Amino acid sequence: MPALEIFVDESGDLGFSEKSTKHFVVAYLVTSNAHPIRTKISRLKKSMNNKHKGSVSEFKFGRDGELTRTRVLAEICKCDFELGLVVIDKAYVKLSLRDDPSLLYRYLVGNYVVTNLVNAYDLTTVRFVVDKSLTSKGMQAFNSYLTNKLSWRQEMEKGDEMPIVEIIHEQSEGEPCLQVADYCAGAAFSRFERMNSTYYDLIRSKVEYRTPWGNIDW
Repeated sequence: MPALEIFVDESGDLGFSEKSTKHFVVAYLVTSNAHPIRTKISRLKKSMNNKHKGSVSEFKFGRDGELTRTRVLAEICKCDFELGLVVIDKAYVKLSLRDDPSLLYRYLVGNYVVTNLVNAYDLTTVRFVVDKSLTSKGMQAFNSYLTNKLSWRQEMEKGDEMPIVEIIHEQSEGEPCLQVADYCAGAAFSRFERMNSTYYDLIRSKVEYRTPWGNIDW
C-alpha cells in the first residue's frame, strides 16, 4: 500500500455570533500520488496567467471569479483522488464546544477524518497537509490530538499497528493540492450555506466520504 497523503482545508467560520456562518465545511482529498494533481493545477494557473497577463499566485475559491472557478473545478474533476466532506450545521453543536474553536476544529478533523481513513484503508504511512491557519500552540495541540486519535482508532479499535505519521502545516500558496481542497470546501459551502449547487455539482462525483453533523441534506 503506497503512502497516503491527506490534504485538508475548510470553508466557513467556527464562530457562533449572529454574523457567523450557519455551516462549516472541512474538505479533505486523499491520494497516493499527489504529483499529477500538483502538475495539473500548476499548469492551469500558468496557462490562465499567460492568457490574461495575470500574476495570480494561487487559486482561492472565495476570491476567484465565476469563470476561474468553473475552469479550476473542471480541472479538479480530471484529477485522481478521493474527496471527503465533513459538513456541520452549527446549530447542532453543543455548548461545550462553542467556546473553543480550535478544539472544535481538532475534533472535526481528528474524529471524523481519521475515523473514515482508518475504516477505509490499511494504513502504513500517512502524511497530513493542513492549511496553515493555527497558532504555534494550536498546531501542537492539533498534531497531538490527531496522532492520539489515529493511534486509538488504528491500534485499540482496529487492532493494527500504528502507521508512520507526518503532519505538515503549510501555506496554500505553495501547495496546489491545498488549493484543490480549498476549492472543494468552497463548492460544498456554497451548496449548504447559500443553497447554490452550481459548483458542488461539478465535483459531486469525486465525493467518496460524506460526514454530516446536524440537518444536512446531501
